[in-house]
Amino acid sequence: MLLLIGVPVFLAVRSAAKPSQNPEALVGFGGWLMLLAIGQAVSPLRTLADFANSTDGYQQLMTLSNGPLAVYGEVALNLAFWRFS
Repeated sequence: MLLLIGVPVFLAVRSAAKPSQNPEALVGFGGWLMLLAIGQAVSPLRTLADFANSTDGYQQLMTLSNGPLAVYGEVALNLAFWRFS
């Protein structure tokens, strides 16, 4: 967790400390872009946490007639989303 948050913060601080030769050019991460970078770094952990919290609901759905299809489909989509993020 420290690595996921520490690396973007380090990069933001390092890029903000660089003096800009051209003040009109956009350089590095900073401000609101830093919040987006942290969100992207934490997104896979959030996806896994949501997946773990849904196990009770998956067990309840397995008893329904088309429940296993729905559960396996959602698990496959969640794993694909996790892999994509």
